[in-house]
Amino acid sequence: MGKRKIIFSVINDLSTDRRMQRVCSSLQSNGYDVVLVGRVLYCSEPVHFQFISKRLKCFFNKGKLFYLEYNIRLFFFLLFNKASIYAAVDLDTILPNLLVSKFRRKPCVYDAHEYFSEVPEVVNRKLTKAIWEKIASFSIPKMKRCYTVSNALASEFQNRYKVPFHVIKNCPPLETETQPILQPDVPQPYVLYQGALNEARGLEELINSAKYLNCHVVIAGTGDLDDSLKQLAEMLGVQEKVTFIGKFSKNGILPYTKHAFVSYTLLLNKGRSYYNSLANKFFDSVMAETPVLMPPFPAYKALNKEFEVGVEVECTSKSIVFTVNELLENRSKHKLFVENCKKAKQHWNWQVEERKLLDLINSI
Repeated sequence: MGKRKIIFSVINDLSTDRRMQRVCSSLQSNGYDVVLVGRVLYCSEPVHFQFISKRLKCFFNKGKLFYLEYNIRLFFFLLFNKASIYAAVDLDTILPNLLVSKFRRKPCVYDAHEYFSEVPEVVNRKLTKAIWEKIASFSIPKMKRCYTVSNALASEFQNRYKVPFHVIKNCPPLETETQPILQPDVPQPYVLYQGALNEARGLEELINSAKYLNCHVVIAGTGDLDDSLKQLAEMLGVQEKVTFIGKFSKNGILPYTKHAFVSYTLLLNKGRSYYNSLANKFFDSVMAETPVLMPPFPAYKALNKEFEVGVEVECTSKSIVFTVNELLENRSKHKLFVENCKKAKQHWNWQVEERKLLDLINSI
C-alpha cells in the first residue's frame, strides 16, 4: 500500500505561511505525500519545501472577482489531482475542496485559522458576511475533521456549526540548540510589533503612545496601513521614536523578537474572529523569551493563567503607556515574565502540537 496523499489549499502566498509550512512538513516527514497549493503574486519569493507545492496565478488580485477566479482555478486543479484527503485552509478555499472530495468520494478536512465571516474586513459588510456564513453553514458540517488554532475559536465554531473542532496551536518548534543572536541596530529598550499592518491591530494606538513611552517602538511588517501609519508618526512628531523595518523573513525578525523589551499583540475587539483569536506572534515571542502585551480576550487570558508570560492590556494609548512604563520601572516583574516564558515554551511548541496533528489525521 502506497503513501496517502493530502492536498492542502490556501488562498495566500505560500512563502509567508509558516503554519502551513510546519503542518505540511510534519505530515510529509511522517509518511504522507503532501501537496500545498496556494497563490503566487508578482512579489512572491521562491519557495523550497520538502513537500510539493503548486502556486496558482490569477488575473485579479483583490475583490469579489479575485475570490471567484481563485476558487474556479482551485476547483479544476483539485479535480485533476487525485488525493486520499482534501484539506481546505480557511473558508475561502472550502467549496472547491468539498465539491471535489464528494466527487472523488474522499474525506475533506477543514483547518480554520480564523473566524472568516467575523474578521474586521467582513464583519460590517452585511451582504458579504451573509454569503460567507451561508458557505460556512453549508460546508463545515460536511467536513470529516475540523480543527482550529485556539480553544476559544473551537468553542465558538462548535456552538455555531454543531460539529467537533480540535485545537492545533500555531507554535514554533522548540529549538534544542541555542546560539547567540546579535542585537539589532535600533535604540534599546523597545516595544516590538511584528505582523501585518492592517485594521484593528492597535497600531494607531501604539504610535499615539510613543511620545509618552520611556522607550523606542519598532514596527515590523507591511500591509494596508503602511503609508498612513508613517504619516501618523510624522504628524505626531514621533518619527524618531518609531522605526519601521518593513517586510521581514523568519530569520530576519528573530533578533528583533529576542531583544525586544516586550512584544505587542494587542487587538481591537472588532468581530468575534479577533475576540477569539490567538496570534502566531504570541508564541513566537514566548519562544524568544520576550514578555507579551496581550489583549484581555479569552484565548490569551486562558494561556496567561497557565503561565504568566505578560500583561493583559486594553488597547488604548493610556493603558499602553502606563503598562510599558511601569514594567520599565519594575524590572523584577519583567524578569519574572521572562522566566515564565522559559517554562511555557516547554509546553507551547510545535513538537507538542505536531503529535496532536498526526493523531488527528491518522484517525481519518
